[in-house]
Amino acid sequence: MKKIFLLLIPVIFAVSCTTTFSGSKTTPEKKDNNKIVSQKEDNGEYELIIIDNNFDRWYIISGHQYSNMSNEFYQTWNRLGAISWNSYYMQNRYSRVIENSIDYDSNINYGLEFNKKLYCYFKFIEERYGIRLLR
Repeated sequence: MKKIFLLLIPVIFAVSCTTTFSGSKTTPEKKDNNKIVSQKEDNGEYELIIIDNNFDRWYIISGHQYSNMSNEFYQTWNRLGAISWNSYYMQNRYSRVIENSIDYDSNINYGLEFNKKLYCYFKFIEERYGIRLLR
């Protein structure tokens, strides 16, 4: 199988639709079971798929303000964001939002679009929930 799942992060947000992946079930008190999936395409590029309607709307409205940054900028901040995210996960802090760890390897060149979208997702989590990831 050429597609590799590098990270899978269910992040729970209060929205009206439900999404399931890989047979996981949502519980009645959880209105949404959002996912982040990274996969390597046949052409060698990585694609980041974030299934979260709130993020999609935020990304369309606010994502453009982060367009002028370099790939190295995003890699540096994504490494910090992943370290913070994993630290919260290991400490079981913000467990309603952070349920799994992120397997982000800064030695892998995921590409500009992937890194930008992940960086924007970290910014979205900071703005929406007040969880410090990139500071």
